[in-house]
Amino acid sequence: MKTINLIILSLALLIMFSCNNDKQVKLAKLVKQQTAINEKIKTLEAELKSEKKNTPVDSKEFKFIGLSVIKTDAFDHYIRVQGKLDGDLNASVFSEVPGTVSAKYADVGQKVVKGQ
Repeated sequence: MKTINLIILSLALLIMFSCNNDKQVKLAKLVKQQTAINEKIKTLEAELKSEKKNTPVDSKEFKFIGLSVIKTDAFDHYIRVQGKLDGDLNASVFSEVPGTVSAKYADVGQKVVKGQ
């Protein structure tokens, strides 16, 4: 950082001698302000670094959100359809898995209630 300041000052001096007097005064003031600002930046950065190292962890900064237990469960899904089945019409019924029918729970014309 010191080398940059020296380069800036040398450039400022070079420009001061090549310009007229009013511009030289303005440039000198700006260079002084720049060096003062650079020093302030360094001190503030050093203070921030030391504050971060010395601050203890405060429990007020953290908030308890909550926990829930995750467990497996069966996923049931249904399709509900309403309709009327007439025995005098042919209805084609196919099973999803091949096999033989072992029992028949309803006959043609018989009323069927939920759960049967």
